[in-house]
Amino acid sequence: GFRLVGLLGLMAACTDSFLLPCRNSLPRIYHTEAGASRAVAKSCIMKQEVPVTYKGPLPRGKKAVIFDIDGTLCDSFKLAFSATNQVLTNNNYQPIDEEQYHYGSRFTTPERLATHVGLSPIDGEKFKEVGSLLGREFDQLYIGLVDETTAGFYPGVHELVASIPAHVKIGALTNAACEYAEAVLRANGVRERFEVVHGADDVPAPKPKPDGLLLCCHELGVEPGDAVYIGDSPSDGRAARSAGCSSIAVTWGANKASSLIASFDTLVSDPWSCKEALLGAEQGQFSAHLLLDRDGVLNEDIGRPGVISVDQLRMEEGASQAVQIFREAGCRVSVVTNQNSISKGILKESDMADIHQRMLTELPASPVDDLYVSTGIAGSGGFRLKPAADMMEAALQQGGIEKSSTLMVGDKISDLLAAHRAGIPKMVLLSRSHHGRHAESVLLGETTTDECSVEELREVVAKTKIFTNLLTASSWILQEL
Repeated sequence: GFRLVGLLGLMAACTDSFLLPCRNSLPRIYHTEAGASRAVAKSCIMKQEVPVTYKGPLPRGKKAVIFDIDGTLCDSFKLAFSATNQVLTNNNYQPIDEEQYHYGSRFTTPERLATHVGLSPIDGEKFKEVGSLLGREFDQLYIGLVDETTAGFYPGVHELVASIPAHVKIGALTNAACEYAEAVLRANGVRERFEVVHGADDVPAPKPKPDGLLLCCHELGVEPGDAVYIGDSPSDGRAARSAGCSSIAVTWGANKASSLIASFDTLVSDPWSCKEALLGAEQGQFSAHLLLDRDGVLNEDIGRPGVISVDQLRMEEGASQAVQIFREAGCRVSVVTNQNSISKGILKESDMADIHQRMLTELPASPVDDLYVSTGIAGSGGFRLKPAADMMEAALQQGGIEKSSTLMVGDKISDLLAAHRAGIPKMVLLSRSHHGRHAESVLLGETTTDECSVEELREVVAKTKIFTNLLTASSWILQEL
């Protein structure tokens, strides 16, 4: 119960990459015929590495969207990798492996090639000269082979670009040559939709410097704060942050979520999630919205400083079963979590991404829709820690579901206060954890708190029911939603 409260060979090598079998995914549950078709399509494309993650501010509602090219729009890995090794062997250098190529993808083409042959910026003019020589040869070979087969868009990217409203301006910025970017966009039939296109060879300084993005924003006629940059490399995120743009990292390119999350505001694993990040959820997909704290709700609260490594993650008893029950009932499920161990230097954002990846494997086949994180880093522009309502309000905005059909589950007074301040009408407190037991004593009047006024606490008490864990609360939650 509850209580209150050679070119042909090169081209042949490139085309193989488009004949790969589908990879398994963790598709969402959709409750419309069109949504079901999208879920099936997604299951054959990309594996969800981590939940869609928002650190703030939200990328939606911007006046301009600017895309990186390689690893973001198009899958040109085999083309670029093969062309790179052909240029290296043509010039009597040793070929590289895929890991070396992916490491170099964060640099401009001349810098990348110079790095591949063992040079570094401390080599001064030799670094520049060798990189420039190899870069010119690479561009001539690479650009000449671009077509829809060798540099085709990832599945879902055409739909992503097409979904951006006509009043929103679109641009592209790459650390490759501008001519290459133009060729890719033409080959994929979208060049006319892109108002500006720039490469490392025609901007004052390449990424991670902000110059290219600032130039794009100027030519698009928007302030940097009104633009979002979408990329697949840490240098993309750093460029956006320096320019004052919002940023979205995609994990289907050259880099994993753990290497991207610290540099970006938002992290997505597939083009459909990227579309939702830009435009919000489609209406009618879900009947209700459930907001869940993480520690003490989904996974065990192990005490301070919290879960700081994958090995420490242990799911709460019944949590996975409860999430599956909510999903099968048509609920949108969002996680809203304070992770201020990051601001204290105890937890790295890369480790947090690994923890969330492990959490996905512990949850049912269609786990959570999105995850909102406050790192507590002052001046980052991200969400404030609970009991501030930032993450709750962002989740409500992205989900687009009425507050009357929304419920928050937490194990701390700060969780309940954040939900109350966001106008969420119903809350559940889970009392199993140490924090939960303390919060329960506060709600029952056995302990005082300095987190809010007596009047606000009284309002929270009136909205809250108390249960032991998420599974025991599930029946009541579904009745209320």
